Formats: sequence, C-alpha cells, structure tokens
Amino acid sequence: MVWGTYLRGLRNQQHLNLADVVQAGAARSIATLSRVETATTPLTESVLVELLTFYGANDPPLSLGLGRVPVGRVWRSAFTDVYPRWAERRTCLDRAVTEIRSYSTLSVPEWLQTPAYASALACRGHTVPTTADLGRTERPLPLRRYLLERHPPRDGFAALVDETVLARPIGGRAVLHQQLEDLCSRVEDDRPRIRVRIFPLAAWENAPAPGPAASHLTFPPGGSMPALLHQEAQHNGGTYLTAPCTVASHRASFTGMWEQAGSRQQSLDILHRHLRAL
Repeated sequence: MVWGTYLRGLRNQQHLNLADVVQAGAARSIATLSRVETATTPLTESVLVELLTFYGANDPPLSLGLGRVPVGRVWRSAFTDVYPRWAERRTCLDRAVTEIRSYSTLSVPEWLQTPAYASALACRGHTVPTTADLGRTERPLPLRRYLLERHPPRDGFAALVDETVLARPIGGRAVLHQQLEDLCSRVEDDRPRIRVRIFPLAAWENAPAPGPAASHLTFPPGGSMPALLHQEAQHNGGTYLTAPCTVASHRASFTGMWEQAGSRQQSLDILHRHLRAL
C-alpha cells in the first residue's frame, strides 16, 4: 500500500489522470494502474521502474525501502536470509519519519526492548534480527532500538505501554526484571524527543483503545508520503493503513490515552510495583 500511495501521489502532482499514463505507454491499462495504486495487485519491479521513470522520480524517499540503504556500516540487502523485505521497509520508515507514536498491549515496543528481551521474543517466532545478527557485535542491540538512539525522529517518539505487558514473563523473571528496569530509566530520562508512559489498568474503563501494537507514523510535510497507521504482526510486518479518517482517529485516541496515563511519576510507580512483585 505504501508504494501505491506514493505512485498515486506522483501522478496527482503532475495533474495526470489514469488514462493519461496509459496513453503515454507507462501502464498497460487503466484497470491495471488503478490496482497498482490501490495495492490490489502485486507490484513487479519492472512495472515500478517504468512508472518511476515516467514520473521522473529518480530518487524515491528512504521510507519506501527501494535499493540498498545502509544502517551504519551494514548493507541490509546482504542479509536477506535473516532480514526479510518487509522488515527492511519498516526500518526505512523508521529512518524517514518525523514523529512516531506507538501503543502496545502485547510486548514492549521493539524500539525499547533490551537484547535479552528481544532474543526471548525471537525464540517465540519473531524474525527481525538484532544488530548482532547483522555483524555489529560491538552493539548487540535490537535494530529498531539502535536506530531510535542514533536517529530519533525530529518531532519525537512517544511510546505508550499497557500495564498488562509488565506482567508477562517473556524470557523469564530475570529477563523481565532487566527489561522493566530499563523502562524505568527511559521514563526517568524523559528526553523531549523520546518519551515513555505506562497505561494503567485502572484507566481502561474510559479508554478509547486504538488497538494492539499500533504505531502512528508522520513524515515530512509537502512530500508524497502520507501519515500511516502501522498495525504490526509477528511474521509478515503487519498492515499499513493510509485512510485519513482511520489515521486521524487513531492519533486522537492515542492523544486521549496519553493524557489518561498520567504523569511520569505515576508511570514510575507502576513500574516499581511490578519490579517488587518479581
């Protein structure tokens, strides 16, 4: 859906309709081009290159994951056996966004996972490697956490972690204890561009939950990439939603839940209570 939205944006910027593109020979038919833009048909590399060439888009944004984009000294395309294409696209999105708002009810968001916690999740079927898997043994951090620390979004990263996550002993008590201590340090730090809050169980009564493992991604204004809602899944990278009403609804829900989560001290109190229970 991301590529389709981008291609439709390029066409609209040039004030072309579907028929114009077909008549110019850049697409086989109006129906085919429409299906490409709405992601209802597979997008082959040859079709993509032909359309990009026709629109004069020689340098697509990083967020679309075209080509080989380095992370530090690592070329992810050299590790396709451990780094699937959907994970590459997701990492490129992380590098291109101006703001991330993440809400999780199943596990600690990947951006905040300790190496041991991430490894425990990987044993449960997650397939995204750590930086150690990609040859960066000097910094064995989960890749998204590494990117957040090195390249935090310009307008900030905000993570809302449901309190139920704190009680799931993923990896065992010792691993969870280390993860909760790390979350405490994140909440205490509370840097302007990286903020973390715990959503308490007591607040659920009046909470408009945006759904499990959903992230709102915002991109630079004036570009071809709209704001996205990413609903994550373990094995296929999840779903990207671009409908403005859906994205706006999730953002509004997240804002309301963030306010209901309370202060930094309230989040620390919840974390300390769960640490004492371990």
